[in-house]
Formats: sequence, structure tokens, C-alpha cells
Amino acid sequence: MKTDILIVGGGIVGLMGAWRLAQAGRQVCVVEQYAPVHGQPYGSASVAALGALVPYPPHRTEEAANAQRESLATWPQVAQELEAATGLPTYYHNSGRWQWVHTPAQAESAAHAVQANSQQFSMLNQAVAQQQQPSVNVPTEGVLHCTATATVSPPHVLAALYQACMQAGVKFAFGKAEQLLRDAEHVTGVQLATQKIYAAKTVLAMGWQTPLLDGAVAQVTPVTPVLGQVVRYLLPEGMAPLTDLPMLRCGSMYVVAEAATGFRSVLVGATKENRGHDARPTQKSMQQLHNKACDLWPVLDELIPNYTWVGLRPKVPRGQALLQAVPQTHNTLYTATGHGGIGLCLAPHTGRALVRMVG
Repeated sequence: MKTDILIVGGGIVGLMGAWRLAQAGRQVCVVEQYAPVHGQPYGSASVAALGALVPYPPHRTEEAANAQRESLATWPQVAQELEAATGLPTYYHNSGRWQWVHTPAQAESAAHAVQANSQQFSMLNQAVAQQQQPSVNVPTEGVLHCTATATVSPPHVLAALYQACMQAGVKFAFGKAEQLLRDAEHVTGVQLATQKIYAAKTVLAMGWQTPLLDGAVAQVTPVTPVLGQVVRYLLPEGMAPLTDLPMLRCGSMYVVAEAATGFRSVLVGATKENRGHDARPTQKSMQQLHNKACDLWPVLDELIPNYTWVGLRPKVPRGQALLQAVPQTHNTLYTATGHGGIGLCLAPHTGRALVRMVG
């Protein structure tokens, strides 16, 4: 098989890039290790995400943070475009976010956010917040309210992207990429177990597995896998849907009401664990998530644990490029990985950037 652009990795980042490149008129093929089940792509790190679209605070001014905020601003249009093209839901929902303020440093950071962008950020004192959400355990210092926070359903976004890619003419090949094909310093495609796929340009969007494919890639893309665990809880019969519950955040832990279930479930997570390639869930981590979430929202103790997701997210050092041409390959090999916990947030930006860089 021959194609203009080959994307290795069928998660949200890879499929968003493939869709945009196909819309730009390029012939695109996506290699994904696992075939869809009942039309649902796999994308392990994608489906293990909470679906939280959370902007970086204003004091973060590095390139990735600016790109993340710009990308988030386009998510409503991207979700609408996907739904219109495929007829499939993304469950985009402007939830807002309450962020716990406990320490003087957190209070200073919150005040800076409000001062820098009062349209998106405001402080709610304990009395006001408790009146709005009586079931939430509001800290004495209050909460930072962000109106720009939203959610989507990652599995539904992945399914919509897969369908949109198919409609745009993207080809798919399912199987594990075993090695890169080379002609001197030029990368000419990838070898699968049963076939070779040739391309003028190859993009590796394999998440934490990206550097494992080739030693030269490992040297320029130092990706570390970070384990994330997420638990879903179902509301018991008789409890009203959580349509008005904002996203709750304390540190790196979130409580997210799921629009995809009619707000009759919540997601709690995600952990950030450096355990190498070990992706097994642990009861200890699940219990820690549960206890911390109950501190924010005691109602959780009444809910029913339903499912646990685990996924390895790709992380690179701060300042490392998330999208780049691999040196000494004459612009035939690129990497799109290392997004950590913001791959979903950055997906619209990454898709456009791939068109500019590769297309």
C-alpha cells in the first residue's frame, strides 16, 4: 500500500490529524494496532481520559499553555463540526469548574487568575458556593470558578473522529507497526506483520509507545509513560441527575458529571503514577481517589462504583516539542506525542498544526 501521509496511532491525536489532513486534500492512511469493536476504536489513553477540557491558568505563558488555551476555544466548533458530519454525539458540555483553594499560595494563584481574566475566572466565597451547591463540601477559603471549562466524552469523540475519517477517505490498516522502513536517511513507511505501507511522510502518534519503535526517535522524543486510573460511579435509583453540578477539582483530582449518561454517573480521577509500563489497576489507588473525592463531595459515598479505566499517558519534559520533525530524516518522519493529560485539549490545535507542518 502507498499513501501520501501515514499516521501510526489511532487515538484522538492521530485521528484528528488524519481527518484534517484528508480535508486538506491529502491521501492519508492510519495504522492502529487494534481493530474497532462494534465500530468503537480503541485508543487506550484516549478512552481512559476524563474528558475534561480545562484551560491552563493565565500565569502559564509557555508555548504549550498558550496553544492549549487557543485549542480549547475552538472545541465547541470542532464538536459541532464532528456531530454535523457524522451524526454521532460528542457530548460537549460547558460544565464550568470549581477549584478548591486551601493554602495561601493557592489563594494568590486564584487572585492572579481573576485579575488576569475576570471574564473566565471568579472567586466564590464559602457561603455563596454552599448556597449554589449544598451537597459540596466547600473549603473556608472558597473556590475558584472557571466558566471556560467544559467536558466531552472521549470514547464518543473517538468514534466520531473514526467515522469522520472514513467519510473523508482516510484508509485504515490494523496491526502492530513493527519497524520503520528506510531508504538511507529517508523514512519510507512502516512494516506490519502482514504488509508494508509506504508513504512520503510518516507521523508517529503512538503515545508512550512512540520511542519504542525506533532508537533514533527515542533520542529526540523522551517520552515517559504515566499511569492514569479513573473510576465511574452510577447514581442510585431515585437520585436526580447531576445536571447542575460543576466539575470539581482539588489538586490533580477531578469529579466530573457525565453528559453521555444523562448526568446519571460521575467520573473520578485521574491518578498520576510513575510505574513504568505497568498498566494494572490497583485497589489502593482507587481507594485514595474515592476518599479524596468524598472530601469534596460526600454524596459520592452513596453512589455505586461501576467501572475502572486505566491508561498510560505520554509525558515529555516541559518545553519539549509535542509535534516535531525528527532530525536527519529529511522531513519524512514526524512525532506527535508527549501531550500527557492535555492531549484531548490540544487535539484541535494538533490537527491544524499537522496540516501546516506535514501537509
